Formats: sequence, structure tokens, C-alpha cells
Amino acid sequence: MDLLVQPLVNELELTLFSRPLHPELFQVLRQQSVEFQGNRIVARATPSGHVISWESAGLCLWQVLGPAQDELPQTGRLLSRFPSKCQGAYLNFAPGWRYELIIQVEKLANHHFEQFQDDLEADGRRKGLMVRFWPSEEPRASLPGLSYLCAEARPGCFAFSAFHTHPREAKVVKILSLIEQPGTAAPWGFGKNRTL
Repeated sequence: MDLLVQPLVNELELTLFSRPLHPELFQVLRQQSVEFQGNRIVARATPSGHVISWESAGLCLWQVLGPAQDELPQTGRLLSRFPSKCQGAYLNFAPGWRYELIIQVEKLANHHFEQFQDDLEADGRRKGLMVRFWPSEEPRASLPGLSYLCAEARPGCFAFSAFHTHPREAKVVKILSLIEQPGTAAPWGFGKNRTL
């Protein structure tokens, strides 16, 4: 089994692009995709975070969570945020479309962290995409890191949830991203729903 190096939370950067990125830039551990009303969403779990892409009628957004020192292109970069600073964002990225980002980092006591990991793993067995991996240091001495990605689609609205646990720090990075076309979005809880 390959051991994976998970960066510390303060080393992470979330970057949003308005263009596709080359797949060879990322080590993908697992991926899933879903299509809904002409929209295609692909969630990819990586050792350091995730890559989530959304494409619809010539528009695309790629959200990348990874080490801040990664050499990602500048072309098409819409924003960069640091989860350790809990920086969110809101922007209109195309006529009639908006993007919203909410980031939270939570440090938990050991017993709460273990319970959170158990709950997250149970959710990952029911829906979404979940990856468990052992960090490179002390592979069996602590809990594994978990990445859980879930995408939900409703008419005119797409929500991405990402949870990344960092056992060495007892921290959880929580990310919620919304892509919305306000003129056509169905209210939450209504309309046809698709889950990754």
C-alpha cells in the first residue's frame, strides 16, 4: 500500500478556475460523476484534498483544494482562498450564474474527532464519495485521514459539500460550494434531486 502525505491545514489553498485543468496535474485516488439536465459534475478525491468540476452549456468551473505551493496555472483563475483563514467567497462568474463558497475549519477534542470520523464514514457508505487513507507518518498509530465529497443537483442549483479530516491536527476542513442560476433555481427541498 502506498502511503500518502497529507498536508497540514494551514498549507491548504482552495482555487477556483473558469477553465478545465489537465488531469495529469493531480493524483486522483477516486472519482465519481453525475449528469443532470445538461450539467456534468465530476468529484475527484486527491491525497491533499479534492478537485471538483462542473460543466454546463459552454461554462465550466473547477475547484481545487491542495497545497498552496502547487504550481497551478494563472490563466482562468477566478479566486484563491485559504481554509485556515476560513475565507469564503461570492461572485457572479457568468451572466445569470453565481458561485458561493463557505469554508470552516474546526478543531475537535479527540473523542469528538473520532465520533465525527465514524459519522462521516457512515455517510460515505450511503452516498457521495469517500476515501480513507493513512498518512505517511506513523501509518497505523493514529486514525486515517478521510475525504468525503457529495454533490447535489436541483434545477438551476448545484451544491458541493467536502469534508477533509486531518487526524494529526484533530481538525476538519468543511467546504460548501453553491453554483446557482437564480432565475431558474428551484427552492431547496423541491424539484428533482440527484446526489453523487
